[in-house]
Amino acid sequence: MLREGIDYATPTGRMLAGSPPPSPATNANFMHERAAAAREAVRLRGRHTGRPPRLTSAQARQVRSLREGGETITELVAGFGVSRATIYRALNTPEPVAIPADSSS
Repeated sequence: MLREGIDYATPTGRMLAGSPPPSPATNANFMHERAAAAREAVRLRGRHTGRPPRLTSAQARQVRSLREGGETITELVAGFGVSRATIYRALNTPEPVAIPADSSS
């Protein structure tokens, strides 16, 4: 409750200080809220959260190129040592578009 910004000098703050402790469900909600706020803060700083991708962007481009060249999904799975889902994800994820530099300066 210290992180919630409660002012114990006010009547509401004194009321909350005298109330029974929160239930485990309420504590879990507070924990989820703080975790979500932490993930959002990390995302805003430009950092990635979660598992790292199994294929690099170069490998994903290679998967798309090989598939267009006629390789089967099974061959791609065996060649890259990843799951079928990873191969399909690489095929279905659009390639990032390069933004040209502003040449007006």
